[in-house]
Amino acid sequence: MITWSDEDGNAINLAGCTARMQVRNTHEAASSILDLSSAGVDAPITLENATGKITIVIDAATTATLEEGPTVYDIELVMSNSDVVRLLQGQFIISPEVTR
Repeated sequence: MITWSDEDGNAINLAGCTARMQVRNTHEAASSILDLSSAGVDAPITLENATGKITIVIDAATTATLEEGPTVYDIELVMSNSDVVRLLQGQFIISPEVTR
């Protein structure tokens, strides 16, 4: 869960926004290995408008298809006026399940 807030710690209202996230093997990779969005029913990204909270849930069936190793990701918000704000980016490390 991520909470988007201003410099004073006040939650930013997400009403009218959509969120998207991509994971790629490298920044230059032509295609993504994982695409997530807040659009649609049962979307893996949910937005709590008034609280500024963004929750990302990737189910076991999806993660089981991902190859082990380091990748890169970013999470963007598309504002109601179509402006795009990149909230987070970084390395996304995929590791195999240990507990069985």
